Amino acid sequence: MSYRHFDTTGVFTVPSYQRGPVDDPVGSEHHQFTGRVSHELTSHTIATISGTYYREDRSFGTPFSQGSRTIGTVSFGLKGEQGVWGMWEAKTFAQWQTFNNQSAAVLPSPSVRLFDQLDRRQTIPSNDVGGMAQWSAPLFSFSRIVVGGDARAILMQSEEVLVPSHTPLVTRGKQVGIGTFGEWIIEPFDALVLTAGARWDWWKNFHGTRTTASGPIAQTQDNTAGIVNPKFSLLYSLNDRVRIGGSVYQAFRAPTLNELYRDFSSSGFTFLSNDRLEPERLTGADMKVEVALLADGRLDFRASGHYDEIKDQILFVTQGPTSAMRQNIGKGRSVGADIELRSHLDDRLYVSLGYSFVDSIITSFPGNPSREGLRIPNVSQHQVTTALTIGQADLAQLTLQARYLSRQFSDDLNRQPIADFIVLDAMLRKRIASWAELYINGENLTDRQYIATQTGSIKTLGQPLLILGGLRIDL
Repeated sequence: MSYRHFDTTGVFTVPSYQRGPVDDPVGSEHHQFTGRVSHELTSHTIATISGTYYREDRSFGTPFSQGSRTIGTVSFGLKGEQGVWGMWEAKTFAQWQTFNNQSAAVLPSPSVRLFDQLDRRQTIPSNDVGGMAQWSAPLFSFSRIVVGGDARAILMQSEEVLVPSHTPLVTRGKQVGIGTFGEWIIEPFDALVLTAGARWDWWKNFHGTRTTASGPIAQTQDNTAGIVNPKFSLLYSLNDRVRIGGSVYQAFRAPTLNELYRDFSSSGFTFLSNDRLEPERLTGADMKVEVALLADGRLDFRASGHYDEIKDQILFVTQGPTSAMRQNIGKGRSVGADIELRSHLDDRLYVSLGYSFVDSIITSFPGNPSREGLRIPNVSQHQVTTALTIGQADLAQLTLQARYLSRQFSDDLNRQPIADFIVLDAMLRKRIASWAELYINGENLTDRQYIATQTGSIKTLGQPLLILGGLRIDL
C-alpha cells in the first residue's frame, strides 16, 4: 500500500515578456492511494486484487482557468503454473473517472493579457472496463508459444456549457475493442533467437451524439476497423561480447474518444475534435548491435536504428490563427538512430552517455500538399543525455543527469520554433532499512528558463527549479 501527496502554489509559465496582469502561477495538488493484496489460493495459483484512487486539483494560469480530475481503478487477477503445460494469467479491470475543466479567454487579446473571461465549462465522466488472458507453454524442446486475447469497452460523456451564450452541449460516445495475439519463440541453438508473432484487432466506435437543449446538432460517424499486425525478429550472438538483432513489424492505434469528441481551449486557442478520424497504422523495421567493449559490464556499447511509416497519422492541423483540428494526414515518416555507452567501473561509479537522432516529417497529405516535407510537431531531431552515479544505495547514492534537446516546432506549419535547451537534474537517495528509503530529487538545478511549447502566439516555460524529497516505504 502507498500514499502520495503533492502540493505546490505553482510557477508562472508565461514568459515575463508576454505576461500580463491576468497571469497567475500554474499550480497543482494531488493525492494518490494505491493498494495491492496477493493470496496463494493453491500451491500453483495466486490471486491478486489491486486498486488506485487519484484526485487532482489544478490551476492553469488565469483566475477562471482551472480543473480537477478524480480516477478510481480496481483490478482482479489470477496467475497459475501447470508444469509442462506452461503458465497462464487472467485479469479483469474497471476504471471510472470524472474530469472537470474550466477554461477562459484572455482579453482584450491573447497577446494583450489584461483580464480573462470564462468561455467553457466541461464535466467529462467516463467508464472503462476490460480484461485479458494469456497462456505460455513449451513447444518441442527448442521453442515456446504465447497466446492470448483482450477486450475493452469505454463509455464517455462530455457535458459542456459555452459562455457567454450559456449554450449546453452534451457529447456522448462508445468504443469497444477486442484482440487476439500469438507468438512463437524459437531457439534452434544457443546463439540464435527467432520470434514470429501476430495480433488481430477489431475496433468499433459507435453511438456518438452531439446534443443541445433544442436537440441533435450534428450527425457523428460510426467507424469499424479490423486489422492483423505481424512481427518478425531475430537476435544473434556472434560471440560472448557481440549481439546483433533486427525486426520488422506493423502496429495499429485507434483514435480515442477524447480525440473523436472533445474540444478544448487554452490561451485563447481552440483545439477541435474530429469524429471522422481513422485509425493509425504503422509499418517499420529496426536493427541493433550490442557490444561488451570491456568484460563484466565495465564498458558496454549499444546502437540501434529504425525506419517507420505511419499511415493516417493523427495530428493537430492548423485551421486558422486561433484554432487547430485533429486530422488524419496521408502519411508520416520517422527515421532515427540511438547510440549509448554505459560504464560500470565498480560498485560505486556508473557513467552513461547517449545520443538520439530522429527525423520525423509529413511525407503525404492529399488534402493539403503544402504541408508535405514539414517536420512532425514536438519532435527534437537531436537529444543527448549523460548521467553519473556515485556511491551505494545502502550508504548514499548521488546521480547527476544532463539532458539536451535540439530545436523543434510546436505546430504543423513549422512556424513556431522552440529553441534548444539543456537541463541538469540530480537525485540523492539512501536506504535506511530493507523496506524504507530516503530520497531527494532536484530538477532543473540551474533554474534555467526555457520554452517547452507554444499555443497560438503564447509561449509556455518549462519546469523551473523543483526540489522533491520524501520517504519511500515498501510493505
